[in-house]
Amino acid sequence: EQYGSTYGISRTQLIQLAATRFPVLHLGQPAGVDAVTSASIGITWLVVELWCPRPLAAARIEARATGDAERRMHVYDQTEHLANPHLRIDTGETPPGRAAEQVHQARRSL
Repeated sequence: EQYGSTYGISRTQLIQLAATRFPVLHLGQPAGVDAVTSASIGITWLVVELWCPRPLAAARIEARATGDAERRMHVYDQTEHLANPHLRIDTGETPPGRAAEQVHQARRSL
């Protein structure tokens, strides 16, 4: 739950997608990552943490103009880094194309 919404992941659909594709999940909290990766559903996960420094996060949040910047910064401040991601990318230093290359390379090494 976050920002007044409850998020869910369909186990069945995820398994079906993984049979023919590489599903991508965006999970904002370490507990969510742990819950999904620890489920015994026959998927080998590549866990990537996308992160940026607080001032950049604040600027990006303000630019989105969602009207809840204070709440989003509170969530940013409360969110811990992942304990053991395969890859951690600072999106303030790594352009999107390079980040995609890093993810692709990491996926091939699994």
